[in-house]
Amino acid sequence: MNYKEELISYLKNIEGNLDSEYAEDISSSSDAFGEIMVMSNDKDYHKKLLSIILFHQMTIELMKRLIIYANFLEKICLYPNKKKHDKIKDGAKFSQVMSQFISLIEFKNKNKLIQDISKLNKLRNKYAHEIAFKHNIYESMNEIEKLKPHEFFQSIFTSFIESLNDLRMRIQTAKNEDKIQKIIKLDE
Repeated sequence: MNYKEELISYLKNIEGNLDSEYAEDISSSSDAFGEIMVMSNDKDYHKKLLSIILFHQMTIELMKRLIIYANFLEKICLYPNKKKHDKIKDGAKFSQVMSQFISLIEFKNKNKLIQDISKLNKLRNKYAHEIAFKHNIYESMNEIEKLKPHEFFQSIFTSFIESLNDLRMRIQTAKNEDKIQKIIKLDE
């Protein structure tokens, strides 16, 4: 499939094609988020630490999804010019995904997400590494017990949903532009 054919295919079923690239649906993210929130509210520091680690992993998946949508928006806005984006490899490290996320076009909450996700990464690194390497384990346990990660997680997840909705609306607006409607009609 050439560039134009692929673009037309995506334009005819935007969310179906973009979501198939991502391979996870928003409802599974919502379910996982609910379980992580329960753990993050627990008094047990093990569960709080686990919630930080799991939510950190979940934020990588959230960023991947926003990357796919933002890249598609850029692609249709630039048409007829061509722009190829590298696909994110399975097992990509946090730093690789974050680097790609930072380089995206602007969208609602992007900078807030970068700040909040970076803070989460620092938090995960601090506690997971201290526990794993037994540095200040009791001090870390006390700090973790005092944390309220659920508030932080809620902020990131809310920003993600708002960002995804913003990208969806902007894609729909771009799809309605004359240059895009012409290529869709030519294919019918």
